[in-house]
Amino acid sequence: MAVTAVGAGRESGIVLPAGTVERLIRVENGTAIRLYLLLCQGAVLDSAAICQRLGINDCELEIAEACLISHGLASRASEPRCDRDMARDRESAPVYTREEIASLKNGDMAFSHIVYETERLIKPLLNESDLRELMTIYSYYGMPADCFITLIHFVAARTASQNDGTRRPSLLTVKKEAYRWLELGITCVEKAEEFVAAELALSKKVTEFERALGLPALTNDDRWTLRGWAELGFDAAGVKLASDISKKRKGEIILAYMNRILRGWKRDGLTDASEIARREQAAEHERELNRTAAARRSGKRTVQTDRELSQAERAALDSLFND
Repeated sequence: MAVTAVGAGRESGIVLPAGTVERLIRVENGTAIRLYLLLCQGAVLDSAAICQRLGINDCELEIAEACLISHGLASRASEPRCDRDMARDRESAPVYTREEIASLKNGDMAFSHIVYETERLIKPLLNESDLRELMTIYSYYGMPADCFITLIHFVAARTASQNDGTRRPSLLTVKKEAYRWLELGITCVEKAEEFVAAELALSKKVTEFERALGLPALTNDDRWTLRGWAELGFDAAGVKLASDISKKRKGEIILAYMNRILRGWKRDGLTDASEIARREQAAEHERELNRTAAARRSGKRTVQTDRELSQAERAALDSLFND
């Protein structure tokens, strides 16, 4: 059994929350309600035993499980997956039939809402293959509906900001982001909202960096470089300082050179622009003093060399210029 019911009974890890009855009332899948009541008895049953008790098949059980999860009446009883586990799971994920997809879409309001939001924001008309992808993420991996819908809105908003609203993200982008969230353990709406807030803050910083640099066009790799600076804790003022240094020393803004500068500052524990400016001014002043001292030492050596010329050398020089 892949899920644990939220009810009452220590043996099965069940805890009955306030409002459970209201949640059950909103469940339209009758099999899901029967499954919940069976789990609340406290017996630990495998999938085959549950199917036998309820008179259902594996697909109907999986749909019922997903329905309970989406309504907060059950949770996945699995450990967080590592990248290798996720890759292996994708290879072994079930291939849902047209009938199974239709059954979930028509019998689970939460999944229907996912489909509706995907068609509204991502792809206007989903085909059977598209629905199968959504069902895999929702039913097989167990991403709750509210978390999944938050993801869809996030991907759509991110793509719109990157392209001035001129195009929509692909369903493949949604799929990749979903696997990323699953690998990061983002499987509830609270974590999803926290993650989205952090991502929006980073995106805002990247936009500020672009304006500070004033470059005509940036590639996706360039933007990832800028994102890395935001993750290091720099603001637009710090990035502007690094670009000024790049222009002064290299004659132009070179992102790779700026990257070395910024990461060097980070290693020195510097991310505040005002502190960096003070340190750079002090370092430049010291370099100027060193250059002046070096020039003076060089001039002193020249005078000393003249004074140390022998009488014969002076006579030779005189004869050279008098000829």
